[in-house]
Amino acid sequence: RGRLIFEEPSGAAPGGAVPFAVLIGKVRERLDALEQHQEEMLSELAKVRRRMFGSPGSICVRCAAGHPLVPMGNRWKPTGVAEYSQWSCDGAAEAGGCRNGPKPASHLSALERFHCPACHYDICQ
Repeated sequence: RGRLIFEEPSGAAPGGAVPFAVLIGKVRERLDALEQHQEEMLSELAKVRRRMFGSPGSICVRCAAGHPLVPMGNRWKPTGVAEYSQWSCDGAAEAGGCRNGPKPASHLSALERFHCPACHYDICQ
């Protein structure tokens, strides 16, 4: 891993010189493959961040006090435990409101919940 290994081009004598243009072509192919792999890894990283922290672009979603919010899943697929199970989206009281619309998401909805154990702050996905 981390080394470029070149096969001798067809028709070249074993141990013979490899034309510079062939080497450059193989380097470009390898770099293209590495760039594609990097893009795939960044895409997967965004998915992991979204699943673990609720946001694809940051490490963690936080409450107004700066505490990290814990992903709790929903009532059918819980991923965490809180002191209470009945909740409604506290985002409804903020500018922009709840993403669920005029009726805030709650423990009765299928939306996932993000919870701050310190502040008892809950928002939906």
